[in-house]
Amino acid sequence: MIGGTIITLVLALVLLAGPASGEPGDRKGADPGPKAHVDRVHPRSDGATIARVQRNLAALGYDVGRATGRMNRKTRAAIRAFETAHGHSPTGEATRALDEVLVYEVETGRERGTVAAAPIERHGDGTAFAVNSDGYVVTAAHVVDRCREVRAVDATTFAIVAVDAKADLAVLRAPVRFDAVASFREGPALRIGKDAIVIGYPLQHVLAAEASVTRGNVSALSGYRDDPGELTVTAPVQPGNSGGPLLDSAANVIGVITSTIGDLRIARHTGWVPQNANFAAKAAKVRALLDANGVGYQRRSSSGALSTADVAEAAVRFTLRLECWN
Repeated sequence: MIGGTIITLVLALVLLAGPASGEPGDRKGADPGPKAHVDRVHPRSDGATIARVQRNLAALGYDVGRATGRMNRKTRAAIRAFETAHGHSPTGEATRALDEVLVYEVETGRERGTVAAAPIERHGDGTAFAVNSDGYVVTAAHVVDRCREVRAVDATTFAIVAVDAKADLAVLRAPVRFDAVASFREGPALRIGKDAIVIGYPLQHVLAAEASVTRGNVSALSGYRDDPGELTVTAPVQPGNSGGPLLDSAANVIGVITSTIGDLRIARHTGWVPQNANFAAKAAKVRALLDANGVGYQRRSSSGALSTADVAEAAVRFTLRLECWN
């Protein structure tokens, strides 16, 4: 979901989503930590699973009270009633096994028309940018993951064309034409210390509805755990920036924002607070995905330099906010 659902990097992987919902994505390959072991040993689930159990029981006609993600008397009674009706010993507990059964029952009921379709709601935000005038945009894969619909703020609906989950990239298309599109940096070769400008729609429930611009530098030509497919940049990134373009001083795309480090949780684990470490999929990864799917795009040399204000003025015309609906 967007899903939201930006997903933040905590030295372990979450697409700000999704939904994600538009949060900077979690990192791949990290140790799952103690919670993974707890979940295997203890069958009871967290608040998100309890809320899902409550929603699915309600869809099946049971009175669960308020679906807050916390157990209450009515939810326990509804679980016991469901368990009894299906020939199980009544426990009244929201276990993961029960969750799986309820998901199956609801999905089967909707296919048969005996269970009403769930209402669709906005679950997250992210950013995307147009790559050609034929309605194609690029975003982060975790921004659109598990979304029933991906929309722009004007309610235009996008279809997912292609996904590179490893690089956290997605290509979408809508039945629209874009007047302004991004150009990818053609040369010269990117160097450490070069300007890195982020434009996107972070923290839509807190910050301004208009596009936000931040500036920093390319601090490394590889990313998390020395990933050669990523750049590390110092430009500030917030949930909602995921999927937005990372630009050079000529307003050309050098990457796509995908993740950041969760400062407080890293501090609890290591005793230090990371600063200005954010990650973007390199433009080469984006272009490879576009090429593999026959999607055209523009390239341009970065021989000149613009002010940050001029870069922002150009970029806001081809950058858009996405919403994940579920």
